[in-house]
Amino acid sequence: MRSNLVVLINPSHDDEIPEKIAVSYGARSRKIRRYDPPISLINLGGFIRDHGYDVIILDTVVEANYQDKLRQLIKENPLVIGFSVILGKFAKNALTLTKMIKEVNKDIPVVWGGKLVHLAQNLILDHLDVDYIVIGDGEIPFLNLLDDLKNGKQRDIPEIGFKDKGKAKIIRGEYSVENLDDIYVSKDFGWDIIKQNINMYQIPYFINLYTSRGCKFNCSFCYLKDIKGLGSKLRFRRRSVENVIREIEYLHKTFGINVVTFGDDDFLSNLKEVKPIIEYLKKNQIFIEHIWTNIYNLTPAAIELLAGTCQTVCYSIETTSPRLQKILNKHISLDRITKANEQLRKVGITTVHNILFGIPTETDDETKANIDCLKILKDINPHVRANTYILSPIPETPIFEFAKTVSQKDIEWDMEDLANFHFRYMGKTASKFRPYLTAEDNLFYETVSELANELFTELNDYPTQEQIMKIQNDKRLSYIFGAIDKINKPKDKLRKYILDQVIEALDQGLPLPKIEPY
Repeated sequence: MRSNLVVLINPSHDDEIPEKIAVSYGARSRKIRRYDPPISLINLGGFIRDHGYDVIILDTVVEANYQDKLRQLIKENPLVIGFSVILGKFAKNALTLTKMIKEVNKDIPVVWGGKLVHLAQNLILDHLDVDYIVIGDGEIPFLNLLDDLKNGKQRDIPEIGFKDKGKAKIIRGEYSVENLDDIYVSKDFGWDIIKQNINMYQIPYFINLYTSRGCKFNCSFCYLKDIKGLGSKLRFRRRSVENVIREIEYLHKTFGINVVTFGDDDFLSNLKEVKPIIEYLKKNQIFIEHIWTNIYNLTPAAIELLAGTCQTVCYSIETTSPRLQKILNKHISLDRITKANEQLRKVGITTVHNILFGIPTETDDETKANIDCLKILKDINPHVRANTYILSPIPETPIFEFAKTVSQKDIEWDMEDLANFHFRYMGKTASKFRPYLTAEDNLFYETVSELANELFTELNDYPTQEQIMKIQNDKRLSYIFGAIDKINKPKDKLRKYILDQVIEALDQGLPLPKIEPY
């Protein structure tokens, strides 16, 4: 029998990419740099550990000298080394580390899972030194694979792909977890594996929790279109209230966690289901830093429930153009947006919004309408913040097929293209995923996105001379942005970031802060 050691790697170090790609505008604005924990590996690690395996999680983001650490782990001859891989820098770092592993010890099986695997199953197995891939919900298939490798067996396991005589062989199956409580079973939910990095100050990780998997909506640009069918009961699944509260309680009592974030695609999807969770948080004086949801869930009842506990609500607008909304299959009226933000502001909740530029066939009038919308939202709440990007169609999504139709090109892509994928900066790879834009238009929308992020940050101030001149010297930019000196600014320069306020109060023995109307 082989080793019990399983090494799981979060491959997202920034040492292979430019700084402007590495660090988001939101992260740059924080007083203290905190990182997303590798939550999928934490949950997976806890699950397989409870089935008898020794688990080490190597997060290249927070691990100093991570390559040296990996070399040391390779010497321990682990049963497998697994990666959770998504588009962009994750794939780039995973490619580098996979190559390194095989150069040091070609006999250690390398396993890839994650969203990228859904897009490139055959490509990964046929062209990379990856021995196995895990498709879909990975807990049970990965555990079955580990058991086989440990015992020297080779079965056809549903949702596992491998090399068969040098060619990809993928065992298809309908396996997915219907009841998430069946896999969220660890007493510590896997957090103990990385306990050295968990503390009340949330450095290096902020506490980002998921109560669900998936989303019920049907946006044409979303990766979920390739993973679960719209009508499938597996499209959106939620953990039980008791299960979620047990995880929060563990973090609160073990590490002194008093602020959590919910990273669900749509946390408020069913208010009845999340109400007991929010009530538990209120009762125990635990705050929510932010949630993601859909604007249609921001009802008066939902906003009232969040009041006093949640600091920030994030929801994506994408575009205010009804014509482009049809292309994206995402319809939101400007009136709905403004009313929701007015109601949120009244209870002290600020907002963050995703905006997409460069949608196929987008006009300057439609781009200008997005900027005008952000100006209105700044008038409603001067602390509002925008995250703006350029639409980058993901392979196998409807918008990707639309991009091919508009450009009249058959878009071919490879692993290097996926590793260079980015929702703003893609360099030469932009011609692969945005073939409907000229090189000049790609650069133009990069500038629009950069300016929008800078001008509509939370604590925006008067525009710089550089920003003014950049806009004034370009007719299109002048038309789109207009009078940028009129953008509303927050009178106070206190960031609406409840975690720092809670920590300061606890350190000084003061009462916990309150989230109040402002």
